[in-house]
Amino acid sequence: MSNQFSNYMRSQVSVLAGGASVPREVLMQGVRAGLEWAVPSFFAVIGIACFGEHLPSHYLNGAVSEGIGPALWNVVGTFGTVLFGFGLMFPGVRCMTSAARGALNGTYGIGNLMFGLLAGLLVTSFPEAAAKVEFWRALAMAVGGILLLSLALALNFAVWCLGAMMAPNDGDGAFLRRVKRMHWLSRLILSLLFIATPLLFLLAEK
Repeated sequence: MSNQFSNYMRSQVSVLAGGASVPREVLMQGVRAGLEWAVPSFFAVIGIACFGEHLPSHYLNGAVSEGIGPALWNVVGTFGTVLFGFGLMFPGVRCMTSAARGALNGTYGIGNLMFGLLAGLLVTSFPEAAAKVEFWRALAMAVGGILLLSLALALNFAVWCLGAMMAPNDGDGAFLRRVKRMHWLSRLILSLLFIATPLLFLLAEK
């Protein structure tokens, strides 16, 4: 019985194996889309820091603080991941997969906006903070900040990849085409994981 189940799971995973990869041109499209959000927000923070006396800096700094809050990213990302789960359950329903892709791409844009703002704050605030501590503490702060930003960037790009897999026409290796070939039970289990997991994390924020 266990061997039959193992063979069943291996066959289902092999169906998805080729379609779960994102084509290089789509990855580059994601990088460009990320830069379009992150670069302007980064230089906006730099501009506020350098020319704050000529600008309504209090208002602008408040806008930057609101843009960094992770709550919006969490909520929109949860919504997009749940829609991704429904897209797995109903891969032939175009409105469902399009909604999932749109929500995940929106989450990616929000995440890159936050990344640019955080990177700008790190650059502008680090010299003053580093001057108050020993060199090794300043170095640890810099390395820790870079690692956290890198992890956030990787997580956000994974969101883009999920959205890209909801594209309906990527040739024979398209993810959705392979999902349609899965057995309905394994597809249901996979979709329920994507639906339930983010909802549980969101409800845990109470």
